[in-house]
Amino acid sequence: MKSTRQDRARRAPMAAAAVAALAAGTVAVLPATVADAANNQVKVSAQTIGKMGKVLVASGKALYVLPAGTSCNSSCLKIWPALTTSGAKGATAGSGVQKSKLGVTTDSAGAKQVTYNGMPVYWFSGDSKGTVKGNITDEFGKWTAVVVAKPKHVSTGSGGGSGSTSNSGGSNAGGGGVSF
Repeated sequence: MKSTRQDRARRAPMAAAAVAALAAGTVAVLPATVADAANNQVKVSAQTIGKMGKVLVASGKALYVLPAGTSCNSSCLKIWPALTTSGAKGATAGSGVQKSKLGVTTDSAGAKQVTYNGMPVYWFSGDSKGTVKGNITDEFGKWTAVVVAKPKHVSTGSGGGSGSTSNSGGSNAGGGGVSF
């Protein structure tokens, strides 16, 4: 019976976070590894992903922003879930992230959405851990991954020359997204 109680005790913070997120009207529930069980804070880190350099991530998945002045409605949130927190202190800075740039804003549904450099951050539903497939322009706007450190060296080998010398008019600027 002891292991059953321990299992329930481990699941309780995750269930509470899910209920809080649903009550706040958010579309996405944070993966269990994102929220710190002790204080319900979201941990945001920087991770090297491909040729992009260090990209802002939560739970290993890349984070994206929209240009200032645009917003993500309920249809948008189905594809681009907002990174939200129920913690009073917002998000914690993991490796490679400037704590001073992390913040929280309250969305129209009353949820606390994590911001970086004043811009709300989102996940892309088409991504998996360690991928950046959301550097796109769609009906909701121009999405760009948050790059916190450009790669030190861009290879000129196969596929390496596409981003370092020109923007090519795309949302994959420098192979990379928006820098902060």
